[in-house]
Formats: sequence, C-alpha cells, structure tokens
Amino acid sequence: MSAQSMSTMRGRVVLSPRWLSPQVKEGSVMDTTVKRDTVTITYNGNDKIIGYRPDEKVRAVLDWALAEFHVASNPHLMGLFTEGNAELPDDCAMRAAGVKPGELLVLRLSAVRGGRG
Repeated sequence: MSAQSMSTMRGRVVLSPRWLSPQVKEGSVMDTTVKRDTVTITYNGNDKIIGYRPDEKVRAVLDWALAEFHVASNPHLMGLFTEGNAELPDDCAMRAAGVKPGELLVLRLSAVRGGRG
C-alpha cells in the first residue's frame, strides 16, 4: 500500500500491522459483545450459575434451569422464585421482573397453574 493511500485511510480505520485487519476499540460502534449478568439457581440443594441477558424472558431462564437440573417430572409445574418467595412471571424480562445480577433464585413447584376454576 502506498504512503498516499495510507494517509487517506488514517482517521477512518486503524490497521493492525500483524493481521492488517481493523482494530476495534472497546465501546466503539463495532463492539458486538453481549452483556450477560449471572444469577445462581438452586434446586434440591444443588446450585448452578447461569448467565443471562437483562432483556431475556424469565421463561428462557426457567427452561435452561429445567434442562440443566434434568427435571423430567412435571416441568410445566415448576417456576423460579426469589429468596423472598415471590414467583417470577414467565412472560416478563429478567430486568422487568426485578432480578439483580448475582441474585439467588429458587427452582421449585409453582403456584397452581392452568385454567380458572
């Protein structure tokens, strides 16, 4: 590459001398890292740490927990609860449900689910 063509590129893209590929600075427009927080989920005395996105649905985290703990018996009756015994709504995002990074969640039988009596 000539010195003239290099000067026209300056200011737009920083080239890496090793690979001649653009270097992405942290926080730039090209930074595509997805932020993931973690919670600990406990079930029958076993704990597992799971990464989640704050905008991820509670149902997705619940499904992961059911698979990770190998819950085969009535998985549709299970729910995620806070330490304060509040059940997280399945259709809500983790952030909207009030889940904080590092929080402990409990996987257990849910309140009665299904149709109205």
